[in-house]
This record gives sequence, C-alpha cells and structure tokens, in this order.
Amino acid sequence: MQPKPINQLFQSIRLSRTDASKLAVRTGQILPARVIKFLPENRALMQMSGKQIVGQIDTELHANQKYLMQVMETSPAVKMKVLSQKPVNDPGERMNVIMQALGLKLTKADQALLQGLMKQQIPLSKEALGQLFALGKEDALSTRTTILSEMLLRNMPMTEQVYQSLSKRLNQPISINQVIQQLENQMMASKQQTVNQIQLASSLQLFQGERSSNQILHTFMFQALREVGSGSQTTFQLFQKAGVIPSQISYAEWSAHIRAWAASQSDRFQPSGNQMMNGQLHSVPFSITGEKISTSIQQLANQQLGNSRRSLQTVLDIMQSIQSHSTITKEQHQKLKSLLQGSLLTNIKKQLPMQQTMLDQLTNSIQQRPTDIAGFLHTTNGTQLIESLTHLQQLQTAGEQRRVLLFFRGLTQPPSESTTAVMAKLLSFMELTQVESGKGKFNNLPSILSQLQQVQSQSTSTSIQAAAQQIQQTIQAMHLSMESSRDFIQFSAQLPKEMLGLNEDLWMDFEGKKQTDGTIHPEQCRIMFYLDLPRLSNIVVDMQVMNRMVDVTIYHQDPKSVCSLVHHYEQDLKAGLQGINYQFTGLHLKKLREDSNKRPVDPFPYPLKQGEGIDFKA
Repeated sequence: MQPKPINQLFQSIRLSRTDASKLAVRTGQILPARVIKFLPENRALMQMSGKQIVGQIDTELHANQKYLMQVMETSPAVKMKVLSQKPVNDPGERMNVIMQALGLKLTKADQALLQGLMKQQIPLSKEALGQLFALGKEDALSTRTTILSEMLLRNMPMTEQVYQSLSKRLNQPISINQVIQQLENQMMASKQQTVNQIQLASSLQLFQGERSSNQILHTFMFQALREVGSGSQTTFQLFQKAGVIPSQISYAEWSAHIRAWAASQSDRFQPSGNQMMNGQLHSVPFSITGEKISTSIQQLANQQLGNSRRSLQTVLDIMQSIQSHSTITKEQHQKLKSLLQGSLLTNIKKQLPMQQTMLDQLTNSIQQRPTDIAGFLHTTNGTQLIESLTHLQQLQTAGEQRRVLLFFRGLTQPPSESTTAVMAKLLSFMELTQVESGKGKFNNLPSILSQLQQVQSQSTSTSIQAAAQQIQQTIQAMHLSMESSRDFIQFSAQLPKEMLGLNEDLWMDFEGKKQTDGTIHPEQCRIMFYLDLPRLSNIVVDMQVMNRMVDVTIYHQDPKSVCSLVHHYEQDLKAGLQGINYQFTGLHLKKLREDSNKRPVDPFPYPLKQGEGIDFKA
C-alpha cells in the first residue's frame, strides 16, 4: 500500500471511531439539538446526532424542537450556548444562523467547507473560523476539509505554514530515509562541508537501521572531539558513568588524549551517517570500541528510573539522616512510607536484585515497626543498602546527560519486535526531534529540527536546502499533530522502517488520559498503528484500553484470510494480557479500504467467536 492511503485511512478511522454508544462532546462543536425534556438548574435532556446528553442551556426553549447549539464547556458539566432563538431544521437555515451568530460573511465555497466540518462534528471557535477560510484556497474542497479537520481537532495554529506541513504528511508523505540519503549525497558532494553538516548526518543516524560497531565508534569520537573543543564535559561524564571511560581519568586527561588522537589522524570526518570518516580509526584512547559503547549504554539506559530519581534522592537523604542521628521523626517516617512503595519500590527491586532481602526488611519496618528503622540502618545490611541505593542514584541522568544518553541508546538499540525496544526508539525519536525554545535549548546535542535549520541557513546549495526542508516539514508535521490539554493527550508518529527492521515505515497514533508526568495513562488509552508484515501484508490495528480492559479492532484488505491466524494467537494474547493484569474483552475484524473518502471500514460478515484475538505486540 502506498503511503497516501495510510495517512488518509488513519485520519478517517480516527475521525469515525467514536464509541457508538456515546456522543463525543468537545468544546467548540456546533450541533443541531432537539430538547426532549427540561430538568432542574437550567439543564435539559437533549438529542444530538442520534445520542442523548444532559447539558446546561442559557435560554428558554420549546420541547421537541430542534435548535442549533455550540458546546461551551464539557467539564465538570456540559454547557451549551443556544445560537438560534427559533427552531431550525433546514441546513440552509442553520448556515444562516451560524453566519449571523458568529458575524461571518461567507462565500458559497466557504459555506460548503463549513458544512463539511460541521458534518464531522469538528470543534469550531470564532477565532478559528476567522482564520481557516484563508488557508489552502488552491486545494479541492475534500482536501481542505480533511486537512482543516485535522488542524482543528489537534488545536494546531491556523497558519498557512502549518496547513502546508500537514498537507505533506496527509497527501504527499515521503520515506524519511530516502530524503535523508538525498541530503547526505548533496552534502558529500559539497565543496564546503561544515561541522554542522557532519553533526546533522550523525544525528540522522537515529532514523536509520542498525549501526555497525565502526559507525557507533565514529559517532562517539566525533561527539567527544566536538565537546572537547567547546569545553563541555557532558559526554565525558556520561560515558564515565557508563563505564566506557575509566573512572580514575580526569577531564583534563581525557581532553589531552582526545586532542592528541585527533592530531595523529590523517583521515577526516564527513557528513555521511553510513561512513562518518573517510578511513579507519586508529589508536582510539583507552581501547574504546563500538561493542563496548553499545553494551555499556544499553545497560546504563536500563538502569534509569525516569521521574522516580527525585523520589529516590529524597529516600536516600532521609535514610542517611536517620543513620547519622540514630533517630527517626514522625515526618520522616510518613515520607518514607509514602515514597517507598508502588512503582519506585518495584523499580528499585528490579535494579537491585541482590538487595531484595534488605529492602524487604526496611519496608516491613516502615509499615509495621517504624522504631526499628534506625537500628536496621546501623546494621551491615542497612549500610550496604544505603551504599547500593547511592550507587544507583549516581547512575541517574538528567538534562544534557539524559539527552545524550537518549541519542546513543537509540543509536545502539538493535532492531527488535519487543514493546520495550519500540518505545525506546519512539522516545528517542520524539524527544530529539521536538522544537527547542528558550531554556530548553541543548548545546551539545541540539534538536534535529534546529540542526536542519542551521544547515539550510548556512548552505548556498538549493539542493541541500530543498532536501533539508523536506525532512524538516515531515518532522514538524508529526509534532504539530500532538494535542495536549489538562486531561487529554493525542499524537501521531511515523517511524522509519529502518529503525525497527520493518518492510515499511511504522505509523502510530496515540490518544488517552494524560498522567501528571505528561505521559499517556496505560489503563485509559487508544493506540492505532499500521504495519506491512510479510505474512499479513497491510494491516491497521486499533487497540482501545479502558480501565485495563482491552478491545482490539483489526483492519485488513481481506479479513477472512487472516481469521485462522487471529485464532492461532488467541492464547498468546490472553496469557500476555493476564500476565500484566489486563483483561481482553473482544476483537473485531473490519475491511480496510484504500478510498478514504468513503467510510473506511465495513463490518466483517463472518463474526469471530468471543475471545479470539491477535498478539498486537508482534
């Protein structure tokens, strides 16, 4: 399947996949509503789009009449603004009411566009309506409706630049690696190769397939040399923490070794991710190899606690204070009790398997005998536990170090079908490509978008500028597709196939409840992804998780042909979900259509037995 239908199918499925039993009410929607009956406190039971909803209204109305309303609030209660004082039934009447209520003067073409957006129940605001009619005027109505629907649903800026970036993602998608190769070819042919071009080629390796040991070593030495030149210690400290650089070596010694090594090399770095040096590396300081870098970085990455590192530091501070003063306060006990449980305790036990017994002793004292805590921390076991926790805390990274670790983890992560590997690649990809601003800028490893902009501005070659702009627009469109509110997050991503060893790029769409740390809640979310698999060909999997109950919909061009394979993986799916305390509730097979202007799917006429499923982690 070509990329164009993939993008359009994703959007079409996303726009049409609302739970049939519920009406998805979003702030800004303009909907015709029939009042069924009135309720206390200015509330009314209304019917909208065939579904019933209770909401507050601001005007006295007549029952069993249809009015045009706009959703003003959805939380804690639905509040509706009545746009028409009189009942409206005809679409033409509704358009006149909207134009009058919002102060709009629209051409026939603009009215057709607005009708298309309203038909899809797209949230609208007066501000957005004042801007959207000027966008994409050269495009066909169906194209404009598709792109503007996406922009409005995702709360994107209503600008022509955003419209064109999204248009490329939906209608003219490209293979990222194909354009990267074009850019590198142009930079290699350039007579004025720059450090920024070399760094860009180095960073773009993140999008490519598995790197060889030589490529990894070349990338490390380039980063090390660049940072020594600027006086930065980020990479030095990170790789010393990982055990690649000996712990007894000072930064001054490291810097001297790197400078001496560079002076002894006859070869030079070049802007090509496939071959960053036009020759072999010789006499690398401290016998560092690509294999050692890969092993050490993956190990260090697996030892990271993420947001829990601050909690671990607090726990350590309290434990050291108790050990020092031989007493524990009520506040310290309550703090330990609240912190040393749940995910933090689970992660610590995972990282320190040899200290399980000591941790159990400590947590039992915290829960049952707080007066024993000080005594335990003075024992050999208590002292060893503090030392182990201190070492674990010293391995944690933040700021620039965490960013460089993300890059090298993505670079050294081998292609894998495991969920952990895919999410590690996705995390590196999204974080290292996001837009930087103000205090969020990183000097040692700037955003790939920033690097693309630098190369464009410094180059006089139109070919280099055009290729860099193509990559930039593709990445920008992915980040523009992210919508985040106080309680909700949604985004799409296109991961190059080379990153994961797939036949085609992996297209993913995430949405769900937003957690306090900004991530999607794993118990209330929806994930959709496209795969081109050797045995299944083109397949879209739409997985919905609600309160740890998993419902899966599979879209395939020939659903009947995959029925037996689906049944084959039933036990794997059930066992996998039960193992992580999730419950499988059902699976639906639907036909995948390449014509995104029609309804994207038809129900599979051969119903599956309850419980049949597919291992969507494959």
